Amino acid sequence: MKTYNAYTITQIFHKVAWAALIIAAPIVVAPVMANDSEHTELAETNQQRDVFKTLNIPEKLPGFALSSLGQSANFIEHLDKTYTVGDKVKKSEVFLVTSEDVKGNIKLSIKYDPSKLDGRKKVLKDLEDLALTEYKLRQHASIYDRDSVKHTVNKLGQDVVRFNYSKYALPQDIAYFRFMKVDMFLQHGQVQKMVISNTQSFKHPYGKVEKYRQEIQFNQLDNGQYVIKKKEVKASGVCKGKPCELNMLITPVAFYHDDLGAVVEQEQMFTELNHPDIRESEVKLHRVFPIMGDFVKRKGIDTPLPYGISVAYRNQDMNVDFSSFSVFNIPHEILDSIFDPEKSHAEVSTESYTLRGDVYILPFWNVFGLVGKVNVDADVDAHFNGIDQCLGVVIGDKCLGEQINVPEFNFTVPLHLEYDLYGVGTTLAVGYKEFFASLTGTYTVTQLVGGSGDSGSLVTAQPMLGYQLQQYRTQFFIGAEYQGYSNSMTGTVMIGDTEMDYDVGVDINQWAYLIGFNKEIGKHYNLTGIISKGEDRTAATLNFSYRF
Repeated sequence: MKTYNAYTITQIFHKVAWAALIIAAPIVVAPVMANDSEHTELAETNQQRDVFKTLNIPEKLPGFALSSLGQSANFIEHLDKTYTVGDKVKKSEVFLVTSEDVKGNIKLSIKYDPSKLDGRKKVLKDLEDLALTEYKLRQHASIYDRDSVKHTVNKLGQDVVRFNYSKYALPQDIAYFRFMKVDMFLQHGQVQKMVISNTQSFKHPYGKVEKYRQEIQFNQLDNGQYVIKKKEVKASGVCKGKPCELNMLITPVAFYHDDLGAVVEQEQMFTELNHPDIRESEVKLHRVFPIMGDFVKRKGIDTPLPYGISVAYRNQDMNVDFSSFSVFNIPHEILDSIFDPEKSHAEVSTESYTLRGDVYILPFWNVFGLVGKVNVDADVDAHFNGIDQCLGVVIGDKCLGEQINVPEFNFTVPLHLEYDLYGVGTTLAVGYKEFFASLTGTYTVTQLVGGSGDSGSLVTAQPMLGYQLQQYRTQFFIGAEYQGYSNSMTGTVMIGDTEMDYDVGVDINQWAYLIGFNKEIGKHYNLTGIISKGEDRTAATLNFSYRF
């Protein structure tokens, strides 16, 4: 370990920034389990429930398996990565650098010799993406499952702390860590190493992971702070139908601490950073939305990707009862004496196609706009009251003259209407562990194709309660659906070359129950299905979205 002039090393730290790739391996992985017979289980006590505090283990150490960024405000690491798919071997070496200003803003960059990259055009972009992932995860040190913590002593007299990662707070980027178990080894009260291995095979964006092992060795600086001495990741599985294997070695090069100054661990590697062939690529970290997104991530809470675009199809069948009729501005009192609204009803089938764009303003607040088309097919069953009218003089109960007598009857009028649809809406959501609640409100305006002016507006609301199957990234929910129909439908339609104004009173139940699901497909895609049923209507909705 060699100490350098603080000015020399901070020049590098504030010119570049880093990113580590421990968890973003382009591969997937199965268990490397320790032999339980080698450990003696300690009796559970109240003290054991806070093993970390009892053994003086810093709370942030479990997070070093996810991100190295928590170990120092300014530091440099060297990454040696070998990725094998079939008989093709790809090898890269880069320096990962991080610096933090007085406000806590982190800057990351990758320094590299182009001759030491594997040659692929996308390799640098892949490294930047993985670096960005680690930045997002830097504050997830507390995501281990405290209920899973077990304290044992092995045959060598080492304290062994075993635990699992919590399934509740894991972001989508590292959701596969729910399959991991951890063994932390302590000798004479100091943490020596941490071994992370999988308990079952699992899917990763690049393939199927059959075996995964990550070993982190620790050092303590003179001020007692733990830093990573060496980190090794070994993984094997199947990638695109071929056997694949990933090996990564992460070696700390230098640290900078306010009380210790600059500490160089690898002098030769540190010197390489000033070689004229070394190039630099900065990693873009901060996004405007969602506001407070970084703050929420630092609390160990996953946040959705900020932007989304989706397409939806909805089919709704509705029974409509009438309360009054008025056309061509004829008062409904006159028409109601001819057509009985209480004995008339309509069966309405509606299909809608919508395109929606949305953004998360805050991690729990989404706003969106939508456009679409609505096709309406209706069969109006009207009741004619009949006519019994004397056109002459009535004396007593006799008609002297011509009398018109038309019996009452029912008749059906088929309608086909097409509308353009425009709308805005918002969603608020909260969650706790597997449970969540949300409220979505939408305001839409429809315009009848071939009609004049706006045909009407509609306010809808969907309060929901749900449960998430964290392991499968699937949510199920129940709730209610409000459609704020007014008690009258007004507008103008064209009959041939004639405009007909109408004002029809309707009686519709505005509430219905709903049940549905949402399935996350990877990091970017979602498929949602909803079925709603009420006294007057039944509907089914299917939505497919892409987030970025």
